[in-house]
Amino acid sequence: MNHDLCLVAASEAAMIAALSTTVTNEQTGETQSNNVFHDGKNWISATHDWQLVPIGKLQTTVPVMDAEGKLITPPEFDDRFHMNILCNDAVFESLQAFDQVHFETTGKRLIIEPTNRKVVWAK
Repeated sequence: MNHDLCLVAASEAAMIAALSTTVTNEQTGETQSNNVFHDGKNWISATHDWQLVPIGKLQTTVPVMDAEGKLITPPEFDDRFHMNILCNDAVFESLQAFDQVHFETTGKRLIIEPTNRKVVWAK
């Protein structure tokens, strides 16, 4: 495990779609989505190749309170879906391919490299 990545998509559904491949059955013409990170109900949090933490939205600023504890300014949130993944080289290569397709579709990167990471793996 040597790649520690942050993934961000517009929503959890968008993340699932971004990490999915679509296969068409040649006989029926039916399309089927395949996602090795999500089983259709839950995220697959760990294998021998990766470990992931679905986070969801992130609080980006702290609330400001007065001396009596009254809220002056509420916290701000990044409402996109965030996920951390620790993975090996093979999974990283797959994620780079998903990132490129996601970028071509949305104009936004799936893999981000923030300078002020909110959640990091323990070393």
